[in-house]
Amino acid sequence: MVLTDKDIIIERSKLRELPLIGHGDEGLVFNYHDKYAIKIFKDLYDEHYIKSRAKTKIRFLKLKEMMKESDSNLSLPLGFVSFDGENIVGIYSKLVKHKDLIDFDSLSKIKSADERARYLLMGDSILQRIHSKGFIVGDIKPDNILINDADDVVYIDCDNYKYKNYLFDTIPTRAGFFYRLYDNSISYQDNDKLVYTVMALNILTGDKDFNLRQNHEGLRRAIRRLHLSDDIEDYLKVIVSPSLDKPYVGPAIEKMLIKK
Repeated sequence: MVLTDKDIIIERSKLRELPLIGHGDEGLVFNYHDKYAIKIFKDLYDEHYIKSRAKTKIRFLKLKEMMKESDSNLSLPLGFVSFDGENIVGIYSKLVKHKDLIDFDSLSKIKSADERARYLLMGDSILQRIHSKGFIVGDIKPDNILINDADDVVYIDCDNYKYKNYLFDTIPTRAGFFYRLYDNSISYQDNDKLVYTVMALNILTGDKDFNLRQNHEGLRRAIRRLHLSDDIEDYLKVIVSPSLDKPYVGPAIEKMLIKK
């Protein structure tokens, strides 16, 4: 793939001079001049990884399509990164800067349920919008949903999203929660709704039984312990049920606050 003027070329040795701000199975993330987040893919620069040219080509095509999208609540790739000006080793996106609250893990610091719910409702609204654009998150977890210095919610690690006809580069463990729970045909969009709901209820209520190690009946029991009105309880039970075309959790969160 031919690089363009918008792509970043950096000497490999210079990476050590950049602050490391993230790492995972896919690669390392660096702060580049306090402006961009550079993600270096392990399988594109580590000689111990077996590379598939076909998979690599499809990944680049997906990333190029993603670069045409624009959404202030998604940390989408802006361009490619290369060490030698020829071979791609990663991507870069806008650096998400923050103040006191870093990500959804930070919401535990907030005592007010109303305030925690405000961020969760923003996250749910964003999830609905990006689903409508053809994105499937897959790896929904608190440290992948940031809160920037403008107090907006931003989803990160977007390069591995399922997008339109393109699959995940690496299928996240959380993308299979629906299947593990019900041994049923997978709807990735419903899985996103289910995983977000479990995370949101954990953050909102502090009940640790809302977790991804839980089984179906365990989630139902956790919902019953909240002593919600019948309509809210039934709504949440639909989300954690085997049914497809699930609703989003936002309306239930709004009613929980009104009826508390």
